[in-house]
Amino acid sequence: MGRRFALSVGARRLEVRVVPVDEAWELWLFEGERRLALAGTVAIDAATEAWRQGLDPVAQAVERLRADAERGTLALPDRAARGDPPQPDPSAWARPLSSS
Repeated sequence: MGRRFALSVGARRLEVRVVPVDEAWELWLFEGERRLALAGTVAIDAATEAWRQGLDPVAQAVERLRADAERGTLALPDRAARGDPPQPDPSAWARPLSSS
């Protein structure tokens, strides 16, 4: 199984799961076993360069999601919604990897 990170949004207990795709890793938000939303992507080339510098770009992306959750800017579907969400264009959700 891939990497997983716990994340709380209010009273909701979520998990960020890292899913490998062509040339990137996608970060998906899950509530239990229900996939909620694509929360970001990390390009393999950028990740490789970051790891050479001793950074963990996946963990950095998760920390940005945690900060968004704390500010209340992390949009989540209503719990009553059923089924998996439509898969959005990952470029619309991608966050550039910064070296900061």
